[in-house]
Amino acid sequence: MNRSRIAAAFIVLVLLGSYYFFFEYRVKKKEINEKEERETIFYGVEKNSIVKIVNRNSRGAVEAVKENGSWELKQPAEKPADKGFIEVFLDDIVNARASRVIETDNAGAYGIDPGKRSIALADASGKEYIALPGSLNPAGDSVYTGKAGRDGVFLLERKILDNNEKDFFDFRFKGILDAVEDEISAVKVRLNKKKYDLLKKDGYWSVSGGEYAAASGVKAIIDGMTKSNVRAFLKGGANSTYFPGASKEYIEFTINGKKRTVYFGTHKEEERIIFASEKGADETAKLAYHVYESIPG
Repeated sequence: MNRSRIAAAFIVLVLLGSYYFFFEYRVKKKEINEKEERETIFYGVEKNSIVKIVNRNSRGAVEAVKENGSWELKQPAEKPADKGFIEVFLDDIVNARASRVIETDNAGAYGIDPGKRSIALADASGKEYIALPGSLNPAGDSVYTGKAGRDGVFLLERKILDNNEKDFFDFRFKGILDAVEDEISAVKVRLNKKKYDLLKKDGYWSVSGGEYAAASGVKAIIDGMTKSNVRAFLKGGANSTYFPGASKEYIEFTINGKKRTVYFGTHKEEERIIFASEKGADETAKLAYHVYESIPG
């Protein structure tokens, strides 16, 4: 084969490669993007752009709002939100992709009723994105879900319905004190058999006598109150029947210069729980007893 034929063959090969890249590859990529857009219920929505969530089910609505970078619950009561739960909740719905999209204008046939169930998100501009969970599919592993403003039904993973079924307790912060160690400068422990003061200076904790306090011990106290994993919140604060007698055990924290006190009440040995409530709160936390036991002596 002479050089001219080799050159011609090379040119043909380059042209074929260019054709594939500019036509076949781009067409395929476009088709893939269009399929993803068609199957993703909130296509193009960024989780970090969402500043409001309203989750509605048969028990009512829970409203969470992001203020100054932090999630807070507004309805049915104003409480700090469980930030970890909110992040997972948003991840699941924003990235939800259908295994099948059913083109229909009869969403009611799939159990979809906007008045009963909905997951509404909103960004800072006020634009809303609303998913409408309906019935489970026959296999029970997926949920038929509508989208406000669009015909058709998305067949999404069952966890979307499971998340929609969550109530106020699931969304709320489950510690007693919503604070982090960097905000705490002093701790006063006044329990029946454990009484001491802790003070933080230049980033180090010391006991009232001046000796350095073990960081692990201080962490156990703070984590016990801020990462308590409360089992339930009951009506009535530190003046309720969960705190009999005038003398109460307590731990006082200085948080950002303000004193906040957690009182401990009745211990139920058979359930391995103890009741605790922050001073001024209108509710009492039901804690695992090991939270109280883990406070260093």
